[in-house]
Amino acid sequence: DVIISVNAAAGSSDVIYLSSSSNGTVGGVAFRDEDIVAYDPNTDSWSLFFDGSDVELGGVDINAFVILSDGSLLLSTDNPVTISGIGTVDDSDILHFMPTALGDNTAGSYELYFVGADVGLTTNGEDIVAIDFAPDGRLLISTLNSASVAGVTARDEDLLAFAPTALGVPTSGSWSLYFDGSTAELADATEEIWGLSVDASGQIFLSTKDLFNVSGASGTAADIFTCTPLALGENNTSCTYNIYWTGADHGFGGEMIDALNVGGTPIAAGANAASVAVGAEQPIEADGADDPTNGDWDETAAVPNAANAGVVIGPRLYLPIVEVKR
Repeated sequence: DVIISVNAAAGSSDVIYLSSSSNGTVGGVAFRDEDIVAYDPNTDSWSLFFDGSDVELGGVDINAFVILSDGSLLLSTDNPVTISGIGTVDDSDILHFMPTALGDNTAGSYELYFVGADVGLTTNGEDIVAIDFAPDGRLLISTLNSASVAGVTARDEDLLAFAPTALGVPTSGSWSLYFDGSTAELADATEEIWGLSVDASGQIFLSTKDLFNVSGASGTAADIFTCTPLALGENNTSCTYNIYWTGADHGFGGEMIDALNVGGTPIAAGANAASVAVGAEQPIEADGADDPTNGDWDETAAVPNAANAGVVIGPRLYLPIVEVKR
């Protein structure tokens, strides 16, 4: 099995992490499209959570990310980017960033978490634009345009679910359609999914490319709305929708949210991430003992999960050992 970091159920006081499609300033905090800012509703304040230009992302836009419970991040960018020690990372790939510091002086290292071309994401339109995990541990993504992978076709208003058998290099696994946007009222050209966050209850937080209008919620690309699923899957998705957060109410109304994560405790600017969030790797193998001769390719979860049994973990996948604070 793979141990996956899944967000706890979100509440109204949860910190909201956002990346914008453009550069700007909010609450006195300057940001660029390769950065992540944090809005804390408890203090009605903003901070810079992740400075992409500090860690080789200055020429691209972060258009998908999720914060794992150990404080590391998975992220994807709008264009290919060259990363030291890895080489060219495509916009259909996912990087794993392991911070040693976050905020104004972000620092840390990368590894390749997911190689899109290995599992059918090979065209320009199959750029990953949203990522998170389903409550059962499957990786969820949305793509810039339509995607066709292993017999499954998805549109830009949909969410694909990936059940891995291997992560890193190479990546392998199987696909299914998790969220069918066209049956869940996201049919207009402006209603492409751009931002995604999923909590442990399965509630889905969304932002869209531009204006959206669904039963119970309407807004702009600066707003976040929730889908409480009534049904999921191909030709079957339906939701109870609600507005969750309105960007204009908090100084973000002129922005387009192209990545989001709801929940967690903000890390003070410049803080050493290791002191607040990052933990050591916990290798747990099927036989209960770590084998130092084979890296971490056969590490498994202590509690079997029939949904992803037998999954192989690539080298240096840092497993969550610290719960995200609420």
